[in-house]
Amino acid sequence: MTTRIQIFSNSGSRIGEIDANVTRSWKLNDYGVGSFSMSLQDAKAVVDYLQFGNFVYMTNDKLPDWGGMIDTPRTWGNKVITSSIYQAEYALKSENTAQRIIKFTGSPGDIFTELTRVSVGTTIPILPGDIFGSGVNQIKVYNFGQIYQAVKDLADESGHDWDLSPTIDANGSLYFTANWYERKGVDRQYHLYEDLNIRLSDRVLIEQGTISNYIIGFGNGSSWTSKPATSTMNQESASKYGERKIAISLSVDSYTQVREGIINYLSENKEPRRTFDLVALDVGDTYKNIRIGDTLPVDFYTVGFTGGEIGLNTRVRVLQMAFDDIQNQLRLVVDEVV
Repeated sequence: MTTRIQIFSNSGSRIGEIDANVTRSWKLNDYGVGSFSMSLQDAKAVVDYLQFGNFVYMTNDKLPDWGGMIDTPRTWGNKVITSSIYQAEYALKSENTAQRIIKFTGSPGDIFTELTRVSVGTTIPILPGDIFGSGVNQIKVYNFGQIYQAVKDLADESGHDWDLSPTIDANGSLYFTANWYERKGVDRQYHLYEDLNIRLSDRVLIEQGTISNYIIGFGNGSSWTSKPATSTMNQESASKYGERKIAISLSVDSYTQVREGIINYLSENKEPRRTFDLVALDVGDTYKNIRIGDTLPVDFYTVGFTGGEIGLNTRVRVLQMAFDDIQNQLRLVVDEVV
């Protein structure tokens, strides 16, 4: 497949296009990485195109658009220059709230909008995008806070998703829209089948995590007798794996909130977490039906247990994607959807 690679200055002005062998990856709620290589004989293998801080915008008929920044390291050897590239979210590592004390109030989406707004016109050209505005209203105080880490923490706490998406404006300049999702991706019915449109890696399935099926939770309080506390248990998990107790502290004030917290914790930990490492093949519309955050059905006949038999039919969510133009293969890291 042919990937179109456009280069833009650090302000978003278009410089031109290059031909290069490129790899790149996508990650949910994080930044993917990649690289491209150019021969010294290429007339565009010059600093104007390869400057650190320049932006790269890649498009492909079958894959998601990819936008990011050129940064260190850059390597030279055998008359070839290899540049490292990072998705746009990486640029927020070079941004902070620029004030000793700054306070934002509102839903997680509101606070995300304010955090990314302070980045406008500096390291990366950003405009507000699609913002999910619901969620618990809160107050966040930052002291010269790094924007990237603040956004990561906000997403972890809320359970929401985010990204920076590349867009070309009417003048041909590049900018990024800051998007906050209740949940990124769509539920698809397009099946992934072992040996048909996916190939298995050497570590195709890892079953991991700490199994917990008896949860004791407690909230805030001035003494142990005043802390709201309760417990819950999943008998099916306990029958399979034995009783696994854990006590967790929750930063909440009411019995109802503690109850909700331990039920959520139980649902996520009563079974081992199953993570799959797959290679999607360019068969039919497979590549067009895989995007970060999507959930898809997957069918194995040599992986996992169902009852007492080998084989597994389940649904998975796409957490990471990586594509190599030369090998024309799309590597996936996916988690089973519980």
